Amino acid sequence: MHVQAATTATFSHEGTVFASTTENGLDYELYQLKKNIFGRWPKTIPAMPSAVAKLVTTGKTPLINLSQSTLDNYMAMRFDGFISIPSDGAYMFALYSDDGSKMWIDGNLIINNDGIHSLKGKSSGWLNLTQGLHTIKVEYFEINGSQDLKVYWKSSNFAAQEVPTAVLYPK
Repeated sequence: MHVQAATTATFSHEGTVFASTTENGLDYELYQLKKNIFGRWPKTIPAMPSAVAKLVTTGKTPLINLSQSTLDNYMAMRFDGFISIPSDGAYMFALYSDDGSKMWIDGNLIINNDGIHSLKGKSSGWLNLTQGLHTIKVEYFEINGSQDLKVYWKSSNFAAQEVPTAVLYPK
């Protein structure tokens, strides 16, 4: 996937698709979780939407975190859009979450931090990415207790930091 970075972006991937945006951030979906037919809560990120994950709301969010959630427990979120890679090179991503989370770049699962657990981080290892926009998706779920979600990145050009709003674009 390649895009000329600007307030209006032209996308091309396996043919030509055109899209434009003037606002930064990602699309998000918030789901209320329910017990399954056996009366149990999910132990991993459920399919969204599904019988155990009912859509509550959608919108745009500036960062990949829980600031848009109106639910404290028994919830799941999906963040979807594009990330602008500033230059060709190696990048590493990290997910910190309580409970589970997963992250995809260009449709490839790069971090699997799924399951019920206290705050735990996992990283992707180094990924070689080209300059331009790449698809990004993060899924998260929380059963009960403490909750947290943060996404970090680093490259040889900058130290580890939370992925900033300026490089995120909705679809």
